[in-house]
Amino acid sequence: MNRALFAALFCTLCLSTVQAAIIHVPGDSATIQAGINGAVTGDTVLVSPGTYWVNLDYGGKSIVVTSEAGPLVTWLRPDSAHLPVVWFHNDEPRTAVLSGFSIMYAGGGASGVRIRDASPTVTENHFRFHSSNTPWNAAVNARGTCSTMVSHNIFYDSPSANPAVHIYTGDTIQFINNTLYNCHDGVEGSVAPAIIRNNIITNGGGHGFQGYYTLIEDYNNSWGNGTNYYNFTPDPTDISVDPLFIDPANGCFYLQPTSPCIDAGNPAAMYNDPDGTRNDMGAAHFDQNPPRALFVNLDSEDVAHVINHSPVFHWFFYDPVGSPTGYEIEVGMDNDWLLAETWATGQVYSSDTSAAYTGSALVDSMTYYYRLRVYNGSSWGGWYESVFRMNTLPTTPAPVWPTSPDLVSILDVHLVTTNADHPWDNLTYDFEIYADPGLSVIADSTYGTEEQENQTTSRRFVGLAVDTEYWWRCRVFNGYEYSAWSTTESFSTRTPMVIHVPSGQPTIQAAIDWAQNYDTVLVADGVFTGPGNYDIDFHGKPLTVMSENGPESTTIDCEGSAGSPRLAFILQSGEDTTSIIQGFTITGAWSDDPYGEGAVNAVGASVSVRDCIITRDSCMAINAYWWGDGKVIISDCIVTHNTGWTAVHIYGLEATITNCEIAHNDQMGLHVHNTQPIVLEGTLVHHNDGFGALLMQAMGIYGIDVHNCTFAANDRGLAIDWSYPKEGEDAVGMYQDTCWITNVLSAFNEQHGMTFYAPGEYQINCNNSFGNGGEDFYGIDTVFAGDDFNNISVNPLFCDTTAHDYRPSEGSVCAPANNSCGVLIGALEPGDCSCCVVRGDVDHSGIINIADLTYLVAYMFTGGPPPPCTEEGNVDGQSGKGPINIADVTYLVCYLFLGSCPPPPCP
Repeated sequence: MNRALFAALFCTLCLSTVQAAIIHVPGDSATIQAGINGAVTGDTVLVSPGTYWVNLDYGGKSIVVTSEAGPLVTWLRPDSAHLPVVWFHNDEPRTAVLSGFSIMYAGGGASGVRIRDASPTVTENHFRFHSSNTPWNAAVNARGTCSTMVSHNIFYDSPSANPAVHIYTGDTIQFINNTLYNCHDGVEGSVAPAIIRNNIITNGGGHGFQGYYTLIEDYNNSWGNGTNYYNFTPDPTDISVDPLFIDPANGCFYLQPTSPCIDAGNPAAMYNDPDGTRNDMGAAHFDQNPPRALFVNLDSEDVAHVINHSPVFHWFFYDPVGSPTGYEIEVGMDNDWLLAETWATGQVYSSDTSAAYTGSALVDSMTYYYRLRVYNGSSWGGWYESVFRMNTLPTTPAPVWPTSPDLVSILDVHLVTTNADHPWDNLTYDFEIYADPGLSVIADSTYGTEEQENQTTSRRFVGLAVDTEYWWRCRVFNGYEYSAWSTTESFSTRTPMVIHVPSGQPTIQAAIDWAQNYDTVLVADGVFTGPGNYDIDFHGKPLTVMSENGPESTTIDCEGSAGSPRLAFILQSGEDTTSIIQGFTITGAWSDDPYGEGAVNAVGASVSVRDCIITRDSCMAINAYWWGDGKVIISDCIVTHNTGWTAVHIYGLEATITNCEIAHNDQMGLHVHNTQPIVLEGTLVHHNDGFGALLMQAMGIYGIDVHNCTFAANDRGLAIDWSYPKEGEDAVGMYQDTCWITNVLSAFNEQHGMTFYAPGEYQINCNNSFGNGGEDFYGIDTVFAGDDFNNISVNPLFCDTTAHDYRPSEGSVCAPANNSCGVLIGALEPGDCSCCVVRGDVDHSGIINIADLTYLVAYMFTGGPPPPCTEEGNVDGQSGKGPINIADVTYLVCYLFLGSCPPPPCP
């Protein structure tokens, strides 16, 4: 029994008046967490060798969770990357013990062990392959009120761990006799009087020790790091020398006999090593009672995956004065050593320092305990004890698809297999395709495909011949041994197909289900309703689903209601932008969650929506949610009269929206919140009851590009925001090259035309914001709205706002010939606004007033823009005497100030 387990069991037994129980996992409890949940004070949860995907929570209990066979063969990995592998946060006491595990691959989103307001004991564990970019996700992170003991642990092979250990606590935590090797940063103490003593930190690329407040730090060795001691002065008892590990590259951190770390730890008796000598720095002490077998290995075998059924034991003999004259090895099924069940050499008198196993047959997947001692001619040394596990051979996978007589589209040749039954390791899969049933002529292959959830799919194969039969097989590799090859299956190739609805398949869903990747589902004219024509799921397939003749001819009516919520399209299986929806009118969708679903609903998926009219849906029109991945492409669509909290909602995906009209929606027109680039181009956004568009970046560094868009008659026009930072000097200059607002027209919105909620150096050039109820340019330094950047506030002279004709007139400043940038401002090309409504309404505003006289005078005498409608500027109606001349100015003056006759009617 290891030292930590014995001490913890003794302590908990003494504290309890009830006989403590040992709960075996998986013998008594199927999972470690179930064992913890069933344990009471003083109990021990004893875990068999294996790999366990967990996020453990002690729940405040004073219990021991330990392994039967130690960290070499008992691994904890994060089930959820967003939670700690082990979490103490309910005032667990020092008698809550975690011991004997390898805690691996944590740190992407959470710690290996996170301690908050608790004081457990974390001892004799290994922490490997950890990654973190923040102290909060360190391999061990302690915060709050903690008096935790972290001792005799080894942290290694984590070059991206930043740091490996983070102490941020107002109590006294003890970090004693640990070894850290090849971790980017070692130990960071950020608040309290942590006791950091007798540790070794080596070969890190960053800081070994770094401290920001009072640390009790002494008798440590920090060597070979980027900076050994950072932000504090090391204690005189500290050293910076090579610790001389025996074989750190292979995970052996025992000290060589000449190591400067031997007897260099704190001399207090409480820290003495088990052999009674002064403390050695680091997690693995050097036993100074010769003769000793210092370190045993099995050739180059991984002790958790031994392949050789006759392994060779090698050891290093240590005796300063003696020489090797004998050895004794025992191998058994447990470590009680009442009996060596599989091999006992007896006392062998030889100078050999290696011996091949000759005992009973070793069984794959079994864990074996062994011990070894050596003889120096006069006395036998103490036993060196360890463990090894025979590798588990992966089971043979079974082909799933394609199988004879399947026809496979030449654009979609991929292979699918069952996953092997192998809980220990990361598996990869090999696939081979042959041109003959005898498997002698290989046509293509792919090796090392990582295992996927439920089933594993190969890459897509290209270059095979059409209308040809092929044969295929697969196998599994666990990093150590291959499974047998699977049975052989066959398939034949075909050209991509067009599946017609309803002539080929009765519904759109039936066609998708029948189709293979990159086929086309072509839908005839008509109105499509009923099962199979709503809640249409792409099931992860890259398909084009399109109408024959466009949205005016083909409608998907979901016929949803409060009692029957329905959507049109669902994408939820990791689809990409080759999943295309094109040419439909989509209506009648209904969601009970107007904040969470859209008529086109993509969650964890990408999508392309083209040439669609999405209208009168009782939910969002388009909703896409996939934080940190994916893309949405929306082009040439009309999105109108929808009732969700925003008509188009994109959260987390890259967004490209071009040449669309988003209008008359009950709330916002467009809301994008992203860590990916946002592009909004050539789009008309008008008459929405909230923001025309609210574009947000989570960090503001990924790019917002809005150009040649028009925002008119919304509650608010265009708004730009980001989540962090919003204030302070960190924001200044951060967005100089990431946020472009160019050639945008925002006019006649009820509140601000363009809103910028956070400071920063945007690129805002050649825009026109005019006639808005609030400020035209809100929340940005005037220099960016000034002449230096060619931003203006001038009437765009829309052709007909009453008829929602938001083309600028040919005389508008938005026309390329009439602005200093020489570009089109807005989404729509200037039009011939020859629709005379009222003569004398020179500025085409709908009424005749002094502004019309000012406009006409500027045109006649100072080079101002021409009236948007020539006939309206021809106030006297005398076209034969010239379309617009001084007589028109006179006529308008007389009408406005002398009460003379109104201008004659338009033709």
